[in-house]
Amino acid sequence: MRAGRSGAQRARGPERQVRQGRLSNTCWVHGHDAGAVDWFPGRLRRQEDRAGADRVNADPWRDLDDWARRSAKPSKQEYRDAWEDFGRQPGTRLRWVRTDALRNELRTAGQTVVTVRWGWKPRAVTASGRVFTRRWVPGSWRDITQATGGYPPGMRVSGRDIYLRQFFDESGEPVLYTGGGPVDRYIKFPGGQRWLLFPVLGTGPANAIMTAVDQDGSKIARYRLVKKAAEVTVHPGQQLADELALAIAASAPWLRQRFGA
Repeated sequence: MRAGRSGAQRARGPERQVRQGRLSNTCWVHGHDAGAVDWFPGRLRRQEDRAGADRVNADPWRDLDDWARRSAKPSKQEYRDAWEDFGRQPGTRLRWVRTDALRNELRTAGQTVVTVRWGWKPRAVTASGRVFTRRWVPGSWRDITQATGGYPPGMRVSGRDIYLRQFFDESGEPVLYTGGGPVDRYIKFPGGQRWLLFPVLGTGPANAIMTAVDQDGSKIARYRLVKKAAEVTVHPGQQLADELALAIAASAPWLRQRFGA
């Protein structure tokens, strides 16, 4: 810890800017600025009502983004401080590790939550025994957008998402869709009314933090890279059910891919 700064001060991360619209929307598919790293979709909604304010005040992660009020453009050291304080934030801790060339596991300290086998027909198996298969989404883009709702609101892209894939369960029903890339990623859930975006703050793999943010602007999980693994902390208000576990397993590789690391 550096002199003059408390751990609580260092833990205040840049995400406050999502509520103030300070970070520009520079990283987008199809003609994006791939060199820009620190971004947040400006469209995430701010909770202005009393109930929303009470919820924010009760959020154990609220201090993670307070320090951005003092810095329009955080320094590399501030990013690094926020990265180091990642391990102090409350929540369920997970680790995404590779166990062999075609297998990854999402683990807690005591068990494997999701196992993903890659290859021609990737499959994910949860701790509860449910099996999900990943494949491309067939049909015309018009049919696909009717089923998924298309891109999340605020994404300045158009045309077919060539990165769109779906995970479906044993009955053949889609559980979630992954899309976007290689810079901005998203997950959408059937019905098109729920989604996750994955803004990244940082200047490189050594200090970057990726945050899963839902359609209401709430932080769901945060990711950082540690050697050959990715560490994930799930917000303490979230239950790690199969759907969320699958979403985290699907998105866990993205931060490393974001930097080509």
